[in-house]
Amino acid sequence: MPVLTRLIPSPVVVDIRAGALDDLAGLLADQRISGSGKLAVAISGGSGQALRERLAPALPGADWFEVRDGTIDSAVQLADDVKGKRRYDAVVGLGGGKIIDVAKYAAARVGLP
Repeated sequence: MPVLTRLIPSPVVVDIRAGALDDLAGLLADQRISGSGKLAVAISGGSGQALRERLAPALPGADWFEVRDGTIDSAVQLADDVKGKRRYDAVVGLGGGKIIDVAKYAAARVGLP
């Protein structure tokens, strides 16, 4: 088994269903991931902006981070940005596999779910 597979935990919650995004704030609070709403949200440049416009009103305590691509460099940059900004309850990745992978690595790097 590769070392990275053993070092990076899986996401705390994966919700794939119709309407999942509409329930995101409630899911995060209900799962005790973030009751305060202090979230670092990783999104892609393209469709991520539409997600941000849609979800920002429901996540007023979140900071949004645009992720360039699915590279280790992007994950390290996200971790540095998250670590340097303020204290967060969790890192949330919204989008496809690359964004999720970058968010998982960054979260593991800064010790957040």
